[in-house]
Amino acid sequence: MADEGVPLTCPYCDQELILPKQTGQYYTCEYCDKRIDLPAQFAFNRGLEAFKEGQAAYQGLKYLKKKRAAYDAAELTVVRILEKAYFSIQQAFATDLVEPQRALGVEMMVNMAQLFTKRDMISGLEASYWSLLMVEHTAQDEYDSLCQKLASPLGILGFLKRMRWRLRKRQLKRALDNLNQNIKRVEANMAFAYPLHARKSHWKPGD
Repeated sequence: MADEGVPLTCPYCDQELILPKQTGQYYTCEYCDKRIDLPAQFAFNRGLEAFKEGQAAYQGLKYLKKKRAAYDAAELTVVRILEKAYFSIQQAFATDLVEPQRALGVEMMVNMAQLFTKRDMISGLEASYWSLLMVEHTAQDEYDSLCQKLASPLGILGFLKRMRWRLRKRQLKRALDNLNQNIKRVEANMAFAYPLHARKSHWKPGD
């Protein structure tokens, strides 16, 4: 309807919201009382939809391989769609996203960066940045999982498991320290228009 507002799903509580047509940068969810950065959410949603569209179109390319001209035109369309997704997700990373969105955003950027690097659309340095963030995310998740396991009682029979977990935890801690330094070096040489919030901003290794 013409008088309806703008629909948006709250990224914190997943409730469906109807926003006023005229609103500022932030909107407070009436269900969970969290403040939502609207430009970031709209950018993320645009990027996600474009990524899905691009992925679906990319799957259709395999049916056109024997028709070179049609394949080239279709591939160019896919690239243009994913290019929109790439820059929209990058815009969304101008601020902190909720963790599921941040993780999904990094995963999408890694996927698209691989395609763009092959076409010389982005530098190898930029592609490596997203790959490093994906590796860091995976290592942090494993580290947190080990911390939870080590915090649970296992009894005497769990001694060997604990030894393996502690060893793996120390290995991950060293790897994460090295990753942090590598990511900082890459960030120092990147030419993004604004600082990106694509890493877990408040993550710290547990005991």
